[in-house]
Amino acid sequence: MQKIMEQPLAIRIFHWSFASAALIVFLTSFLKVYREYNFLNWPDTTTSFYHQTSGLVLFFLVIVRIYYSIISGMWKYDLPKKKEFASFLDLSRYYVFLTEKKPPIFPKYNIVQKLTFLSWIFVVLIQAITGLILAFPQESKTIVSFVFGNLQMVRVIHFLAFVYFAITIIPHVYLVFVEDPAKLQAMFTGYLKKKG
Repeated sequence: MQKIMEQPLAIRIFHWSFASAALIVFLTSFLKVYREYNFLNWPDTTTSFYHQTSGLVLFFLVIVRIYYSIISGMWKYDLPKKKEFASFLDLSRYYVFLTEKKPPIFPKYNIVQKLTFLSWIFVVLIQAITGLILAFPQESKTIVSFVFGNLQMVRVIHFLAFVYFAITIIPHVYLVFVEDPAKLQAMFTGYLKKKG
């Protein structure tokens, strides 16, 4: 059995920090919308504090991850290559059970993963901008009227970005357990075990 370094320590720390902050954002979003189910009995100010703080942590983590990708050279694995787009439809068909044909093996991430992870960067940036506007509506009046039209549109964009994020996390978690559980182990230990 051969051990191969799959996920460096920095990536593992980023991943679990990102997952934890995202979980807090999801939980506090639920508590903000469905106050009657506030099983933690937090006042609205506490819920808002944790929601905004974890949202800012997500934003900070994305900036750090971009920086790390550049300085470590991981951007070569993170960014989609033109030739990889040809496999998008085959991978999508495989993931939704329309074919049993296994997709090709990619060095680190496949095209669907790369596009999903890149989209999360933009979603977190949108969430951070709209979240700050919602946290400081008086100070953001000019931006709101010029860019979004009104505060309700900011809320809609913030909510839709959240829905997209939540929807795309579901297959990510599902595929980790179904497609290649060894990669989940690598997200804890850093190593993949391969025969050979």
